[in-house]
Amino acid sequence: MTALSLRRPRHGDVPEVTALVHRALATFPPGWGPACATEATVERRLMMDEARLARDELGRAVGCVVVTSDPDGAGRIDWLVVDPAARGQGIGGRLLGVGERLAARQGHRSVRVTLPPLGASMAGLLLGSGFVPDGRGELDFVKSTDPGEWRVPRPRVRIAVGSMNPTKITAVARAAFRVGLWNAVQGVHVDSGVRAMPIGHAELRAGAANRARAALSRLPRARFGVGIEGGVVWGEGGEAWLTNAVVVRARDGTETEGGGGRLKLPARLAEAVAEGAELGPVMDELTGEDNTKQREGAVGHLTRGRLDRTEAETWSVLTALPELLSRALYRSGDPG
Repeated sequence: MTALSLRRPRHGDVPEVTALVHRALATFPPGWGPACATEATVERRLMMDEARLARDELGRAVGCVVVTSDPDGAGRIDWLVVDPAARGQGIGGRLLGVGERLAARQGHRSVRVTLPPLGASMAGLLLGSGFVPDGRGELDFVKSTDPGEWRVPRPRVRIAVGSMNPTKITAVARAAFRVGLWNAVQGVHVDSGVRAMPIGHAELRAGAANRARAALSRLPRARFGVGIEGGVVWGEGGEAWLTNAVVVRARDGTETEGGGGRLKLPARLAEAVAEGAELGPVMDELTGEDNTKQREGAVGHLTRGRLDRTEAETWSVLTALPELLSRALYRSGDPG
């Protein structure tokens, strides 16, 4: 774990913290977070609210936490910012604990955190620290600051996702929340066993099944493995339709499947796919952005933000769950 020094921010820290906030926001979808994180707005937050700045052993600003108050009197960890280059070193967990203590010191009996749209990987950190979904929204979590008031057991890994793509992990986390499986969602690097740009329903289904099975085998404590495979199917008129397949594999070997809707690709993208190109890099070239497939995806760009890849894949995951949620209706000979 990285050695950190924590202290209240000073006026001279404002430019460095502003740059830190900009680096962190660049990893989230467009439009999320402060619309204008200027030095003036950052200074106002640091000076008016309870804040702590984290520096590493070289004196570099690597994280910041800001605690505010909600209208109902609960504390809120409003900013929990970690430099993207320093993630994975336990800094977020340290700052989360600092935020809890600051909220308790201010007299708040509970503290809330709202995850960013692609923050599913942080959900495990919150759940492991005693936070629970608070019912206000699928990315909102709450925890009592009174250690004697309630205790939440450290969760076990319940769902293994066969991908490290944050949009897929977030989609599974959202679907899991909607059906009451909040415990934990963890991405696993696996091989899909199909082409980078799968073509046809059979290849999509095979890729999703391979991902689900491999993810479940990699995490023995998981109850379910989920595989999501996106690709293209060709229409009778030669048009290309973007779609996906989802497979959910239970620990007992049961597999259910679902899939998403269809989105017609423009001719330029269809031609590139027909020539063997992967859609993600083609979209990057078309939009001038980097790694769009791990953010809003082609769906987000083509619908002009009305529907992003994460929400589309959340719906797809939910379509694979009826056989698990309504088992009696799917049993042979059972009228329900």
